[in-house]
Amino acid sequence: MDSTYSRTLSFLWAGKPSIFHYFDRRTHRAHAAQLDSFLSGLARMTDEEIAELVVFATHVRHGLEAAGMMVLDLFTLMVKKPGAETQLTALAINLQKQGKTTAYAATAVWVHSLRAASRQALRAPVARIWQELRRGFPHIAQARERIHARVGTDVEISDATALPLGLAA
Repeated sequence: MDSTYSRTLSFLWAGKPSIFHYFDRRTHRAHAAQLDSFLSGLARMTDEEIAELVVFATHVRHGLEAAGMMVLDLFTLMVKKPGAETQLTALAINLQKQGKTTAYAATAVWVHSLRAASRQALRAPVARIWQELRRGFPHIAQARERIHARVGTDVEISDATALPLGLAA
């Protein structure tokens, strides 16, 4: 199993017909497929487009931190707020349904990162997400200016290159 939570549930279900294992495998496959799709999208983006995503993901992170979700320390967040992944996933789905693709993508960065904190098998692909995002780091200041010109919002970018603990590739 990938996490302490999964090992605990496995212990509780030991010797019993395990529908848990069925749903766990199904969830893992779904998350892995979403992650692969997200990575493919990042690979097709230019460095400048990646930089804009980094700026928006930083803006989302600041909002999450203001709400008490310290997403740069994902493992601690999973312990202190066990429902954080569910809340963040619901937010991302809602943004996607509303057609807010940029906000969805920025939130998806954190959804995938949070999932990797609880599933060892997802850590390498999520580290690749952060590797792709690093392509945009040299262009963050210009991306911030383009975003400001387009939407009139200033975004704090002084810590935009911060990486979540344990996921740096």
